[in-house]
Amino acid sequence: MHAVVAFGGEADPDHVRGVLARAELVVAADGGAAHVEAGSGVCDVIVGDQDSAGSETLDRARAAGAEILEFPTAKDATDGELALREAVRRGATSITIVGALGGPRIDHLLANVALLAHPSLRGVDTAIEDSAHRIWLVRGSSSWRGAVGDCVTLIAVGGDAHGVTTQGLRYVLNDGALAFGSSLGVSNEMTNTHAALSVAGGSVLVIHERQSG
Repeated sequence: MHAVVAFGGEADPDHVRGVLARAELVVAADGGAAHVEAGSGVCDVIVGDQDSAGSETLDRARAAGAEILEFPTAKDATDGELALREAVRRGATSITIVGALGGPRIDHLLANVALLAHPSLRGVDTAIEDSAHRIWLVRGSSSWRGAVGDCVTLIAVGGDAHGVTTQGLRYVLNDGALAFGSSLGVSNEMTNTHAALSVAGGSVLVIHERQSG
């Protein structure tokens, strides 16, 4: 089951609308409910301390059938983490996250990207998207489509990555290594409409920036 999880960061309504068209489950993290509404979608569940969604948005979502799961402000996880865990609990096998990038809080942006490594998401195909980017974590292998000239950055996370092999990128790695903390994998470029990455050990964050947005 494919889930869309909407966080409260910046999001383009047109992009959200397109992402929601593929959703079988829609989970909002607090203020992310406004993004779902702006994208002409309906939440199945809204999770969080409900300090930013707004009472009118919550009332409309509740009237449309959304379940509201309210948590205290003082808690051990962000609303985004709680929403992702709820999506997995409800059976999501793949997740697209919107509203996780941009906004005034760089700590939230970094924490949101770090959530891709959350233990509950292991085995769940999860990516963060906005109108210009797709970000996901690779343990093992991954392939994707894009346009020639699209920027692709590969960053080892949680330690060194080894046995790294790329296809369809200008700067080739063939059973190579990406050291944790190194910028070696920044600003690669797609040379085909299809690219692939395999990682024998470790984890690699992929950031695909589409030229046309």
